[in-house]
Amino acid sequence: MPMNLEAPPKRTWPISAILLCGAFSLLFLLIAELAHPQPPTLITKTSEKENIPTILLTSEERGWLSNHPVITLGGGHFPPLDSGDDSGRAEGIGPDYARLLGSMLGIEFKFVSGDWAKIQQMARQKQIDGIRLLLKNAEREEYLHFTRSYTTLKHAILTQKSSLDIDSLSDLAHKRVGTMNAVYAHRYMQEHYPQIELVPFSTVEENLQALVSGEVDAAVASLAVAGSIMDRMFITNLKVTALPEELSDELHMGIRKDWPEFVSILDKAIAAIPRETHLQLKSRWISHQYQIDSKQVSLTEKEKAWLRENQTVRVRTADWPPYLIIKDKEPPQGIAIEYLKLIGERTGIKFRYEVTNQPFAEFLESMKRRQGPDLAALIAKTPEREQYLSFSENYISSPYVIFSRSQGDLLLDITGLTGKTLAVPRGFKVQELLVKDYPEINLALFDSDE
Repeated sequence: MPMNLEAPPKRTWPISAILLCGAFSLLFLLIAELAHPQPPTLITKTSEKENIPTILLTSEERGWLSNHPVITLGGGHFPPLDSGDDSGRAEGIGPDYARLLGSMLGIEFKFVSGDWAKIQQMARQKQIDGIRLLLKNAEREEYLHFTRSYTTLKHAILTQKSSLDIDSLSDLAHKRVGTMNAVYAHRYMQEHYPQIELVPFSTVEENLQALVSGEVDAAVASLAVAGSIMDRMFITNLKVTALPEELSDELHMGIRKDWPEFVSILDKAIAAIPRETHLQLKSRWISHQYQIDSKQVSLTEKEKAWLRENQTVRVRTADWPPYLIIKDKEPPQGIAIEYLKLIGERTGIKFRYEVTNQPFAEFLESMKRRQGPDLAALIAKTPEREQYLSFSENYISSPYVIFSRSQGDLLLDITGLTGKTLAVPRGFKVQELLVKDYPEINLALFDSDE
């Protein structure tokens, strides 16, 4: 006689039953980068010594490069995209592309790295000749020309794993959200989502640390940069919850406004880079793809609103191994507890376990009077119980067996108990079934299996 066990919330909480049913969501794969095709009209060749692509330039372009053999490019601290120090060393996708382009054009790039807002100000004042990797926007176009794109940037919304799911920037309304100061995403949200309380940080590391500590409710950062930092700093309690398309964009090299000739030269060089070289450069710094946490449940606005007001759910917890195991001075364990942990991770619900030795029949009576806890993790559904409880989908099937003395009569099926006395747990569904279908069996009711 198998019993299907459900997790019934209070009858006044029907929406929570729906939440407990939605335990899985779709897996969203992230395409990290886009390769650039090589224009058919461009003639390219490869250097035999260094395996570096070369390009055909006009005499005017070669003359311009001869007059500008050393060019200074600035950059911020966005590993693995770009990072550097005061000594002029720089590494990442941006610096690697700059070195390749320098080799193709026969010029030298010097690197300056520092605070991102300061670097942009230096470019505006022509204290540097350009920026090696950045997004294009109207403000920057006032003082920079932009090359063709050579890689893409995706931004991610990150939260703590225990937090509610965030599907879009609009879900961040009235929340404290960490961003990098003076970056495109910060300015975009200021303009288009004024209801978000933005908290600017100087580095992505500071942003993620603030999220870990709970100083902010969410963080918006470059997916590649955030993933690299989480790997390097062994941050395990954060999740990527959304990849807002409106923050995805192409990355370029920005060159001072009075050097349009150099932008044309760089565009030719970028177009000449073979697809395989693009892939090699990017794979050196981004060795794997990041994906949205596929374990998160997609919730409706009504369900999210319910969770915001009812995040802590009291759970009746009685010793019933292996489903529920109660030991002195230890938190509850067992199969049902593991299910509740997964549900908590995927929805943001916080479960508070209320350990009790109250007989099950008394518990049911208290639930009828709406005086019990909010949820029972293990209970079978019956028509009578559905009058005062809402039930989730089945998640455990537990068979009942009959034990008898080894010297007793052989039992071939349950009808062999006719006229005999059978011990059963009081208040359980098996009691109801036996009373209904086998009234000839005498029942001895007990409050525990022991």
